[in-house]
Amino acid sequence: MKDTMKTEKHLVKGDASATDVLAMFKALTGRTPTKAEEDEVRKLMSSANVAPRASRKKPGA
Repeated sequence: MKDTMKTEKHLVKGDASATDVLAMFKALTGRTPTKAEEDEVRKLMSSANVAPRASRKKPGA
C-alpha cells in the first residue's frame, strides 16, 4: 500500500506517469489491467498534456 500512497502524491502533484497510474490500478483492484485498460490510460495521459517527468525537472536540481 506504500507504493499506492507514493503514486497518489505524484497524481496530486501532477507528475504521475501512465506507469504510475497503472501500478496504482493494480494495487487498488488486485488485478493486472487489461491491454484495453492500459491503452486507455496511456491515451488519457497523453491527451492531458502531461509532460514526462524528465522535462519537469527544474534546472540545477
